[in-house]
Amino acid sequence: MELTGIIGGFYKISVWITRFAAVNLLWFIFNFPVFFFVYNLLLVETINELVVTVIILSVITPFIFFPATTAMFAVMRKWVMGEDIKLASSYWKYYKEEYKKSVIGGMVIGCFWLLLAIDYYFYINASQSKLFIAFFILLAFILAVFTLHFFSIIVHAQTKLFSAFKNAMYITIGSPILTIEIGLISGLILYFSFHGVAFLIPFFIGAIIAFVSFAGFLRFYSKVQTKH
Repeated sequence: MELTGIIGGFYKISVWITRFAAVNLLWFIFNFPVFFFVYNLLLVETINELVVTVIILSVITPFIFFPATTAMFAVMRKWVMGEDIKLASSYWKYYKEEYKKSVIGGMVIGCFWLLLAIDYYFYINASQSKLFIAFFILLAFILAVFTLHFFSIIVHAQTKLFSAFKNAMYITIGSPILTIEIGLISGLILYFSFHGVAFLIPFFIGAIIAFVSFAGFLRFYSKVQTKH
């Protein structure tokens, strides 16, 4: 029997909270090596330690973070589209199916992020201009939304890798309102997760961002498909 009214509303909310917590916990477990070195990155005291940690992160991220995040987006896609699935088996299934594509995509996107970080480090040391800082923040904002769109595309459109990159860029640049919407909401989620509600990190942070990103992408994608 389907619950309605206030009780039905609370039930639906509790279902989504449980879903977010469960898939995020899986994502967190699969990403544990990455999060371990990210945490160590915050504790480095010398340039040598910083360089070594960044190199390790650059090597392992495409092989760990990207497949795990792709699987989370694939699970979130099913839920957003109203399909009921077995979480653990589905997550592992999508992890294996999209592993190669997500790793290669992770290598390419990881290079973009690494170049941006290196440029930021050298430019900030050379110049303390607020204009430079604002420019790099804007680039990071665009690249972050591009990365989220990439995950949504490879789990939904089932396209080739080059087309996934092209379409992710098209949506990021061609739909500025969606880009600002997803970027700001994701940024706020990250901000509040690290300032006062740190419990969100292992239980909700990735899943909520994936939900917001894919829901926004699906809305845009559906409009484009309708027009065509």
